[in-house]
Parts: sequence; C-alpha cells; structure tokens
Amino acid sequence: MPQLDDAAGVKAHYLDEGTGPSVVVLHGGLETADDWAFLAEALVGERRVLRPERRGHGRTPDVEGPHTYEAMAEETAALIDQVVGEPVDLVGFSDGAITAMLLALARPELVRSMVVISGHLHHEALLPRMAERLANPDPDSPRLAPMREAYARTSPDGADHWPSFHRKVSTMGATSPALDPAVLGAVTAPVLVVAADDDVVDLHHVVDLYEALPDGRLAILPHTSHLLHHEAPGALVELVRRFLAGDEPPRLMPMRSTRPPDPGAA
Repeated sequence: MPQLDDAAGVKAHYLDEGTGPSVVVLHGGLETADDWAFLAEALVGERRVLRPERRGHGRTPDVEGPHTYEAMAEETAALIDQVVGEPVDLVGFSDGAITAMLLALARPELVRSMVVISGHLHHEALLPRMAERLANPDPDSPRLAPMREAYARTSPDGADHWPSFHRKVSTMGATSPALDPAVLGAVTAPVLVVAADDDVVDLHHVVDLYEALPDGRLAILPHTSHLLHHEAPGALVELVRRFLAGDEPPRLMPMRSTRPPDPGAA
C-alpha cells in the first residue's frame, strides 16, 4: 500500500488501483478504505480508483491535537496534487462527504465531479439521537465492535489508542462543520447528493444541499439507514457508476434544472 511521506503533515496511506480517469473515494468516520472495496472493485476496470485513509484511520497514524474537517480536506488535496496531478471525481461518505465538499469549496480546480453520500454542512443537521452519541461518546459500545476490531487490526497506533481516536472523531462531529448549505452555490462541478431515507442527517438539510448546487442531482435510497453502503451496495454502485459515466436519463420536463430539455420534451 503506497504511503505519502507528507500529505499536509500526515503520513497518509492509500490504495491505488486501475487505470483511466481518477476517482478518489473518501471513507466515513471510524472506517477504513476496506469498507469501500466493493465500490473500487466495481469501478477499477474502467477507472483509476484511489482510497486514502485519513489521519488516524486505517493504516494512517494519528496526529497530535484535535481532528478537523478542514485538515482532512487539506490531506486529500495533497494526495491529489502529489499522486494524481489533475482534477478527479470525488466519492465521499459521511465524514468523507463533508471532506469532499470542503475540498470542492477550497480547491475547486481539483474536482471534476462529486458524489456526496450521507453528508452535511452543519452539525445541527444531525438528528438528536446521533448528536447525543457524538456529544457523549462511548468507545466501548457494542455497536462499534466491528470498527474496534478493524482498528486493532490495522492501526499503527495500536488498539489502546482507540478511545482517544474515537473521542477525537466524535468531538469533531459534534461541533463541526458549521456552514450554510448556500455556500455550495460556488460549486460548479456536477454533484450527486445521496442519502438514506432513515439517515442520521435531517432530510430537509439534504434537500437544502441539493437545492444550493448549480448542477446537482438527488437520490434518496428507500429502506436504508446511514450504513446504506453495507445495506444496499448494489444500488449505490449503480447510482455512482451511471453518474460518473454521464449515463443519466434525459429530463423530459425539467422544473429545476437550468439545462435545456431534450428536443421534443414537454
């Protein structure tokens, strides 16, 4: 697995597979790149797929001090600058979706298109039950057992660092980001916004993200929760592949899109 000696001050590990236009897949909080192997396997025959692991996650060691989404966006920009050297398609989930949106705002020249899955731009958009979990983190929670096991298996910091790492990620999520979705009006790249119908983010906020985008699409996956990539991976792969390929059905009677309708549309 390649390693960047200095990706914005982080010795970042990443997977780099396939050839073709580059797609950078950004995992969620407490996850590793392995959680998105299913998407890489679906895309690698037609694209170059990079799966970086952000600070403290997977095989990337933690750093001193708190975690911030802005620093993670800087890490991702460093990866693109140093390893790819041209604009990429971004696919980000949860914390990875936030990182992707901040990167698109700070370095728009690096983003060709973007898929944001179960993301948000203000921590107050989290539903109360999720906000409570982040405000009062329990690193020993039974529901976190698979993540704890993956952390113990992969982290260079060792299993004993898990409580500190979990607290950092939770604190970041409980207190940030704090942006108005309207800032996405500056993002001119095509963006697909995806969420579950039973997600941790208020769906009104998800719609606000979509409506703020000059070139946005919206998909709500039914009968799924925040872990939709484990619950409905096939449906998610289909959405992402069609979007990246530009294989979208024509809008025959658009009301929101500024694109001209297909000839002969109503």
